[in-house]
Amino acid sequence: MATPIEKAIVELIRSQRFYAEMLLRMKRKEDKNIPTIGVGFTVNGIELVYNPFFFENLSLEEQCDILKHEAHHILNGHFDREKELEPDFDRTKPGKTLIDKLQSMQNATRLNMAEDYAINEYLPNLPKKFKIYDEQGKPIIEPDMIMDEKTGQPKPNPNAGKPQEFSGCFVENLAKELKDKQVLREQAMEYYYELLKDKEKQDKKDGKGQTVKVITIDDHSISATESDMDGEFQKEMAKQLANDALEACNETDRGSIPSNVMHLIEMLNYRPKDWRQDLRKFTMKCAETKIESSRSKRNRRQREDAPLIPGYRVYPQLKLVIGFDTSGSMSDEVCEQIWAELFELDKLGVKMTVIQCDADIQSIEDFDPRKVPKTNGRGGTCFAPVFNKIEEKTFRKKHGDLDGLIFFTDGYNFDEDSVKKPKYPVLWGVTECGKISYPWGMQTEVKVRKK
Repeated sequence: MATPIEKAIVELIRSQRFYAEMLLRMKRKEDKNIPTIGVGFTVNGIELVYNPFFFENLSLEEQCDILKHEAHHILNGHFDREKELEPDFDRTKPGKTLIDKLQSMQNATRLNMAEDYAINEYLPNLPKKFKIYDEQGKPIIEPDMIMDEKTGQPKPNPNAGKPQEFSGCFVENLAKELKDKQVLREQAMEYYYELLKDKEKQDKKDGKGQTVKVITIDDHSISATESDMDGEFQKEMAKQLANDALEACNETDRGSIPSNVMHLIEMLNYRPKDWRQDLRKFTMKCAETKIESSRSKRNRRQREDAPLIPGYRVYPQLKLVIGFDTSGSMSDEVCEQIWAELFELDKLGVKMTVIQCDADIQSIEDFDPRKVPKTNGRGGTCFAPVFNKIEEKTFRKKHGDLDGLIFFTDGYNFDEDSVKKPKYPVLWGVTECGKISYPWGMQTEVKVRKK
């Protein structure tokens, strides 16, 4: 007789075979001592660990989406990207008991929560509320006493004895907590990480504790099984898993794969060149020449005994606009490296106007190497304001005509309908883990040099 998890995988074979093929290639293991489900890398392969009581009490649609949730952690490279955001991050294993692990999930770090906020937006059938079961399969009940948020003192719990329900990391929950900030949907984990980081700073300043009271729907500590495993080895395992799953799909199956998933597969297989070389090639391609009259040089068509006719001297003239995506998903390390490269372009005599933009334009300045650069923004992502601004007559009058645009971005939220191909050449300088497929323009990947 098929188990509930096997039935869910069969359903995915019918509806979204790619996910099913990924799951079939993972090592599956039941564990009644974990609260929900989790995925992790081991030297023997990628392992899916799940609590059978938790899983069998979900509907079939919920079971399918939570399995896809685990596949997305692998496709998104979350466990490796954590180290880029927090190099010293240590996913310490929680205690041995189920209650210890549940407490760890409730006290999730902003990294853990950011990962789930980024994934859950694409999975509409995930349970908004869910129960957790003990080792005998009985739901964990509400405690007799709870903490009063106003007084900080324990008080009787009116729901004592009832099955306890937990709420996962969904953007609508985050938006309710962050009333003073606009919270965008379908963003990268780095965007939500910065939102949570800013909120923690504000709460600390206001003397508040953690206000975002959610629980990660899966047990992220399972990914710490081989915590010292090399990041490149993990990437190669994820790449192999995704490619094998894709290979097993026919054309009809591939047509059902969401575009965001195809992008993730493309990112796993992408191997960049040196982006700084692409940057210099682009500037050479854009370079116009200014022909200027000169009396110090004889025209080559002129006879030696003829009177001197002015010759010509050729001067390279290059004026670039730098579109700088300063949304929350652009890390400080990436921004610093982009600024450093602009200083190098300035040394080559390139004149630049830098437009910093997240969901809207934050600043427009001609690049001045004498000033200390400052990154403005850290909101959502929108590309259209930069292209629209360049077309304005007032902009051209103040900053002059341009020879090309270099747009540094992580690529998320690109709207092809609102951003049309311009007449001038464009280079997309895309950060690692960003979108790398655009309908027009040159493309290169901005690879961060490790400090």
